[in-house]
Amino acid sequence: MAENGAARRLPFAKMQAIGNDFVIIHDPEDRFDPAWAGFYRWVCDRHFGVGADGVILVKPSAAADLRYVHLNSDGSLAEMCGNGSRCFVWYAHRVLGLDSSLTFEVDGRVVSGRVRGNEVTVELQAPSEVRLRPGLLE
Repeated sequence: MAENGAARRLPFAKMQAIGNDFVIIHDPEDRFDPAWAGFYRWVCDRHFGVGADGVILVKPSAAADLRYVHLNSDGSLAEMCGNGSRCFVWYAHRVLGLDSSLTFEVDGRVVSGRVRGNEVTVELQAPSEVRLRPGLLE
């Protein structure tokens, strides 16, 4: 990535939770488009990019403290990831300086997260569908 022949710099953090690793990009000016699938694939590539299971964009929100946008390693948009959201909350508190209890917007809904020492918890939505026979496609 070059701009006028000079290498561009993109500040990011790389974090992991229980073995899932993520590249976290703080995007306070909301410049990163989730539709840039090729860019996110490149970032996640373990040979030519940074290498990660996904990219998490930290964006502004009118409804919560921040907005969470998660891109899978193939560049597709993900709804939410439990481990990724825990990294997001830790980053928001420890790096950006938000309160230890915070809210974030995901796909139009507001989710709560909390940091207590080294423990991070996120309030996940209750399952809407429970399948008694896992793996069976209907």
